[in-house]
Amino acid sequence: MPKITFMPFQNPKKKKCNCCDRTMLLKHRVLLLEDESLVGDLELCTDCAQALAEIFNQSQPETVEREWYFQGK
Repeated sequence: MPKITFMPFQNPKKKKCNCCDRTMLLKHRVLLLEDESLVGDLELCTDCAQALAEIFNQSQPETVEREWYFQGK
């Protein structure tokens, strides 16, 4: 099962968030681990880091009730 580790930046950088694509102060790096191996990392703004933490801290996973597909993206 994948694991995530949150690491705060000592000096936040103004860049695009890897999740929402807004240019903001990025204060968190998230390491994505699978079986103790690093498989990726994300640099996130505070809002996206909080949302991701809430998702991973839930005891029961959410169920998808309906999926939407949009053309052009």
